[in-house]
Amino acid sequence: MKKIFIILLPLFVLLGVLNLQLNSSAWHNYILVLLPQTDYQLQQQQADLLAYFKDQSVLKRQLFSAAEINHIEDIKKVMNIIRPWLLNLWLLTGLGLLLIWQEAGKAKIIQWTGQAAGRAVFMIIVIGATCLLGFNLIFETFHLLIFPQGNWHFDPRTDLIIRLYPPEFMFYFLVAWLVSSLATLCLLWLLFYYSNSKARIKADVIS
Repeated sequence: MKKIFIILLPLFVLLGVLNLQLNSSAWHNYILVLLPQTDYQLQQQQADLLAYFKDQSVLKRQLFSAAEINHIEDIKKVMNIIRPWLLNLWLLTGLGLLLIWQEAGKAKIIQWTGQAAGRAVFMIIVIGATCLLGFNLIFETFHLLIFPQGNWHFDPRTDLIIRLYPPEFMFYFLVAWLVSSLATLCLLWLLFYYSNSKARIKADVIS
């Protein structure tokens, strides 16, 4: 049970942050702020495209080529599949943690959470460093797997979509996901480390 909890906790945090990033306009806008993009018209077009991906607007087809429209529609199909799956997986992970909490009790959960968070922090640092150093390879592999039809190669000189969402957007998205997950796990570790220390002091006083 302890091993399962140690696996589920970081997974719960990673999935939670990822769900937030995929569904929150604020997260999306924050990542766009990091890009060297000052053109107001492009910023508005980015917002319009995001609204289309979230079924809140229609696609302004006159702005894009046929190849771009095909890729945009493929992205939307993938997002419509991924979002509910990620949300359901996150809820199932949370349910698993709740069941373990009820079975194991508060004292053990406090101890296990500190261990799980500490190990997960180290794991995310290693995985994050690996992903960031090999970002170009990961970016290409991701697109080859998700879009095997190969319609994701665009020229920033002629294609609007690559100017709206350059590879740097994916890079900052990955960085934001890892850093936010890392910060959440560090906070959990500190909170439960404090709770565990407080419980030990109380037990020593009573004894």
